[in-house]
Amino acid sequence: MNLSPPIGVAHALSDRELPMQFKFLIVCTRWRNIALSTPQLWASLHLVRSTRVEALKLWLQRAGDHPFFSITFDNCLTRTSGLAGVLRQYADRIQNLTIFDPEDNGQVRYLNAIAKFPRLERLMIVGAENMDVSSLPHVGFTQLANITDLLSLAPNIVTCTFFNVLPWIEPLRSPTILVLPRLVTLTLGDEGDYVMGRDQVMECLALPGLQTLSLPFTAIDVGEFSRFLKRSTPPLEKLTIGGNADMQRFNFTETIDCFRIIPSLAHLELHTIESPFASNFFTALADSSVLPNLRTLTVGNVGLHAGDFEPNTWSTLFRMLPSRRFDSFRLDTHRSPPRTTMCTIRDDCNTEHTLRMLYSELSTGVCIGIVQSTRRKCHYELVDGGILQCKFEFGPPMERR
Repeated sequence: MNLSPPIGVAHALSDRELPMQFKFLIVCTRWRNIALSTPQLWASLHLVRSTRVEALKLWLQRAGDHPFFSITFDNCLTRTSGLAGVLRQYADRIQNLTIFDPEDNGQVRYLNAIAKFPRLERLMIVGAENMDVSSLPHVGFTQLANITDLLSLAPNIVTCTFFNVLPWIEPLRSPTILVLPRLVTLTLGDEGDYVMGRDQVMECLALPGLQTLSLPFTAIDVGEFSRFLKRSTPPLEKLTIGGNADMQRFNFTETIDCFRIIPSLAHLELHTIESPFASNFFTALADSSVLPNLRTLTVGNVGLHAGDFEPNTWSTLFRMLPSRRFDSFRLDTHRSPPRTTMCTIRDDCNTEHTLRMLYSELSTGVCIGIVQSTRRKCHYELVDGGILQCKFEFGPPMERR
């Protein structure tokens, strides 16, 4: 049941445009009474430009004392007079907050003045998808202070997501560290973002409870990232670094020291466009003291050209795999392994003895996929009483979820 329709229905032209809750009111007297006596039915709202303050007050009254599951501001806070004043008295009951701000980029700054959000657990801020970077610096939540100020109003936040948020400002001289002990998931941007100022966001935070972190940009400052991890000492389980929109080079090997700070990490994804795979990165992973609990590894480099691979990268990779107990390993690249290497693999995979020798240390049922841009697909696998199954795949690069 969708509980988050727009409430700006004063100008609705047909019953089809009415929110579900309002449709219940016009079915019959019995349905109307049921709807009006069910506060949770009114505990989610989607505020748009046409929202009227009178309609908002009525909606909130029908929610009674029930906590609000979610509230979405759709480019309306700075355009609807009196809206913030009405919401101020209900701010302590909001659990999920979503802000779409595709035009004026001022809602978060405006929202900071409302009140504290002691029950807020999930926050998502979505900015303009095709923002003209030549017009920076912007106002509103493009200012880093507005982001940290808003987070400081939500001490119990659990999940925080920023899409197309560009905190492009001058470097902070003495940033104040904001500690959010309950924050479990943090996502900064997405794979289509052109994100600026992301290092300063990390510079201002300490997240001792963080379990999932996504930093989809290749220009992350490794030194600042290391300081963030040491400052937070989080029980991090999943880490994603890199995105398809990034055009700067990223040296995977520089992150090895960072990885030693987070031995709890179980799932790692590294994505970049231009940075070549360094064989010493795979060599470092062969050391069991580096990410000892790592179960899945995805390495993507969709922009590699023919001369980008180091000569010994593939041999280093295949020497590294038996030393790990991966549940899954995936490599995305435009370049296939050298022909001599693949001939050796093809010959070896025809014998049960060689497969057992190469993968005796891998987990049962492991699937290893090496994916490249050619249309050719080859499969090598061995299944022996359900004990071991290994598979090499050669096909189009995987689609990012």
